[in-house]
Amino acid sequence: MAMEVESASLCNVVIKYLLDQQYLLTAFELMHELIEDGHSDRATRLQQLFSDTEVYPPEEILRLQNLQGKLSSICFTPCILWMYWNFRKFV
Repeated sequence: MAMEVESASLCNVVIKYLLDQQYLLTAFELMHELIEDGHSDRATRLQQLFSDTEVYPPEEILRLQNLQGKLSSICFTPCILWMYWNFRKFV
């Protein structure tokens, strides 16, 4: 039990650091890893951030998912979708 509490605390420190440093892609990847490993309770803060509809509008995400279907020959993972969404503002 103590080890699990220590692990959860360390996870929170890592999440805070990633967000403070604006390492958003790494935070996004960590969120998915936590969920896949059955630790979605530790990914709550990240899930709230990446589900913010003002930052990531659902219609834009849907458009990107449709694009993913059309480009099925390309490995278009959620991280690539996220990168496209965030870096398209700079182009």
